[in-house]
Amino acid sequence: MSCIMKLLIVLSAFFNAELCLVPVLGLSQGVIKIPDTIKVYTYNLNGTTASGLKTNKEKKPFLALSRDLIKKYPLHSKVFLYRCSWQGEYNVLDIMGPMHKNSADIFYKGKRKNVEECLCVLKQNSR
Repeated sequence: MSCIMKLLIVLSAFFNAELCLVPVLGLSQGVIKIPDTIKVYTYNLNGTTASGLKTNKEKKPFLALSRDLIKKYPLHSKVFLYRCSWQGEYNVLDIMGPMHKNSADIFYKGKRKNVEECLCVLKQNSR
């Protein structure tokens, strides 16, 4: 393989990797993290979360994450959702059932909304 071909392969891999990186808004040091694209559902059930809180007493919307995402975003951590109508910061307080993959439930008091894809990153200074 010629040197030019090798250089083109390396450069294309570099630019493809750079396009996947998205800056996290509001960070003073410009930390760049790779976001996860997740499906966001809504729910409004009375009960107890995995972290022990009663859902009917929680005032702010919070997330329940699928088990594959809990490893990356543990309970009580803060995540930031963006590029969707649910943009904002949420606490992770619950775990979804085992059949769900790469998804989140937002608990809130209101009408159920459609499923939407969001980008998700761990908020800095979070556990």
